[in-house]
Amino acid sequence: GKKVVIFGLPGAYTGVCSQAHVPSYKNNIDKLKTKGIDSVICVAVNDPYVLNGWAEKLQATDAIEFYGDFDG
Repeated sequence: GKKVVIFGLPGAYTGVCSQAHVPSYKNNIDKLKTKGIDSVICVAVNDPYVLNGWAEKLQATDAIEFYGDFDG
């Protein structure tokens, strides 16, 4: 079994999510890994293309997996 951190956000490109939430996970990914976390997943109500662009803009693609929840 793997240990996974999953966090949800209201949407890509929102102010506090772009400036605080995602960067806090990205900046602490090494600490999470040392605690035995295998992966970090972000879920938001956007399509995969929007989430991919947002992840690239935040330079978070190596640290966090992004998934869309179309049904919210």
